[in-house]
Amino acid sequence: MRLSNFRGGLDIFARYFKNPDGYYIGGEHDVVYVSATDEPLSAKDLQAVIALGWIQDGMANRQFDAECYNPDESWMAFT
Repeated sequence: MRLSNFRGGLDIFARYFKNPDGYYIGGEHDVVYVSATDEPLSAKDLQAVIALGWIQDGMANRQFDAECYNPDESWMAFT
């Protein structure tokens, strides 16, 4: 994932956390995780993070699109 796509996704997710400077990220091997946001993403921002290459946890082997979105699930990006 490009740095700009990574940063762009984090910038969008931060707007949906009650405390945008909280501890919401983690990593494992080649994946960076972002916790489920406190508020659901708008349709516009959802499309933006999908276009940036972010997917929700558990969707790594499936096509991820707006219909798959679950506001209660965390996000992931492969490095």
